[in-house]
Amino acid sequence: MSVVHLRRVLRVVILLISVLGLLSLPAVSEAAIAGPYIAHIVEGGPELSKPLQREIASSAAWSEWVWVRIGPDGSKTSVIARFGAVDDKAPRVLMIRDAHPAALIADKQIVASSAVDPMTWHLIGVVEDSNDLTLYVDGLPAGTSTVSNEPVTPELLLAPTVPTDMHHFSGDIGGLSIASRAFSPAEMMNLFVQRPDFSSQLPE
Repeated sequence: MSVVHLRRVLRVVILLISVLGLLSLPAVSEAAIAGPYIAHIVEGGPELSKPLQREIASSAAWSEWVWVRIGPDGSKTSVIARFGAVDDKAPRVLMIRDAHPAALIADKQIVASSAVDPMTWHLIGVVEDSNDLTLYVDGLPAGTSTVSNEPVTPELLLAPTVPTDMHHFSGDIGGLSIASRAFSPAEMMNLFVQRPDFSSQLPE
């Protein structure tokens, strides 16, 4: 069985589990601490600072997810969002690395094996629980790494300023949110299944 076929089978299985368990899942709003935030980002545009409703303790579980439609130059390495200050020991970073979704905490980086297409909506998320960080792409796990919990400044930036060897993110950010608990695989798949309609809030 090919890797592509296996991913399709896994997606169908998780989707069925997700739909069957939908009614029993806790509401996202119960644990929300940021978002949902929506933004259209142009190349070279200013970073956007967004408020948090409350902080996340350094040892706490958390989840972050965002619908992303990268611009025509989506193959460039760029940062979608950074939770924490740039001088924190371990800010939480969601990014695109050579068209591949990625998550970065301190020196630990997870990069999805499959690239995402420019001008197409994709759901990218991360879940941290008991020092295990899992990257999700379109509802499916795309990699896991062990990370060290460090205090994080309560600061959330969309398309933050980046070093000169990277590119400023350009594209659309839809419904970026952070929650103060670790979402299950079924819940991450539910977020993918229940994609919001951003057509009235973002340019086509």
